[in-house]
Amino acid sequence: MLVVDQTYRYREFGIGYGPWETLCRVRIFQPHPESTVVIVSDSSLLTGTSVANFSQSLATLIVNHFSLNPSLVLWIEQPSD
Repeated sequence: MLVVDQTYRYREFGIGYGPWETLCRVRIFQPHPESTVVIVSDSSLLTGTSVANFSQSLATLIVNHFSLNPSLVLWIEQPSD
């Protein structure tokens, strides 16, 4: 079952450039009570780093923001072509 389908905004730091806002699409599915699938994809309005280059920090942000249990999450990145 689809639980979340939204544009997710987060701030990241560029080397020597300070923070800037980045967008990505987040979809969260819960096909089973003990399983969560998170799919993150680059936004068509890509304004910062690709999800593939920021995945570890992004995973932590999303797990915390949506109060997910990280041991139950399957993480899928869908970078732009």
